[in-house]
Amino acid sequence: ALADVREAGAMAALFARHRPAAVVHLAGFPWPGRSVEQPRAALEANVLGTLGVPGSVRRSAPDARVLLVGSADEYGDVPAADLPLREDRPLAPRTPYAVSKSAATALGLAYQRSLGMAVLATRSFNHTGPGQPRGFVCPDFADRAVVLVDLASARGADEICGAVAESLGIPLTAGQTARDAVVQIERAIRLELHQQQVL
Repeated sequence: ALADVREAGAMAALFARHRPAAVVHLAGFPWPGRSVEQPRAALEANVLGTLGVPGSVRRSAPDARVLLVGSADEYGDVPAADLPLREDRPLAPRTPYAVSKSAATALGLAYQRSLGMAVLATRSFNHTGPGQPRGFVCPDFADRAVVLVDLASARGADEICGAVAESLGIPLTAGQTARDAVVQIERAIRLELHQQQVL
């Protein structure tokens, strides 16, 4: 059964019909970068959408356990010196997406504290699954890996590394070896990962 998480009535009917023993809440607006251009969509889906989950569970399945999946983006930009990240780090969201996930987490935990509901919240890093579109870390890396495998079947290491570097927009000089290219590719991927964490 499907329901729009933003529609409280539909959510209430869904929970009343199925009376789940456990709920894993992953529905919402998943794009940190796009949230800057679409802040209302992020807030409506992630905050108002989350509001309907514990409320509906409380009415229809009060003994159900609820897992709210938040985001490590709630912590904001974390300096390398402060890694590994700790759960007790103060939140410092930098995008409407991160603000919406922080608010959703706070909302769910308020149900836990005030009403004794079995609500658990995580602040997860990248996760993936079937159907995840390009624009997220894992599908983008998978696309690049496919290019690499295709090239490997027909070319040598220097040519492969050159082609991967080119696909990443990394300029290579004529005298560079495969090892030189791999070092530059690794730097570019680390930079891209860091930029995606910031967004």
